[in-house]
Amino acid sequence: PHYTPSWEEFKAALQGLWDYGVTLADRRQRDPDAGIMTAIAQGRRDGRLSDDEVSGYMLQLAAAGNETTRNAIAFGLHALLLRPDQMALLRAQGGEMPTSAVEEMLRWSAPTIHTVRLAREDVEIHGQRIRAGDSIALLLGSANFDPETFHRPEQFDIMRTPNEHVAFGTAAHTCLGIHVARLELKVMFEELLRRA
Repeated sequence: PHYTPSWEEFKAALQGLWDYGVTLADRRQRDPDAGIMTAIAQGRRDGRLSDDEVSGYMLQLAAAGNETTRNAIAFGLHALLLRPDQMALLRAQGGEMPTSAVEEMLRWSAPTIHTVRLAREDVEIHGQRIRAGDSIALLLGSANFDPETFHRPEQFDIMRTPNEHVAFGTAAHTCLGIHVARLELKVMFEELLRRA
């Protein structure tokens, strides 16, 4: 809604993307490939997913892969611009973006600020009682600055290893676009540093 001239145009664009989910699922059912929409189309054909669920996946995939990577690039660049020593260290890598730099940008930026879960049963975590049905917000950015996990977490260090951040979630809730996001950051910064 921030980028469209009116609320009506925003709703029309959203509806277009919503409708495209079913259109793309139909196409992938006729012409399958190795992509995620083929798997979603299979779920629709098998009756496991409704048209609304297919469209919801489409909307989620379109939004998630756009905003989060854009944020990680912007926050990563901002961190480098504020720290000339880290920018110089990155430039000294001979045009290659080290994996450690990508991971540190992801830790630092937490492209997904938080995620919300619903407790299925009563549980106690670190002395805090959570009841079944409670909503819990997991603050990924906060977890990425946990001093029990990261040495000097307030320091931006492109050579940080290990770097066990949770910018992409964890376990069953790991981001579907994890590899694409890492590649986009790597290529973006390699090209930026080559050109500027």
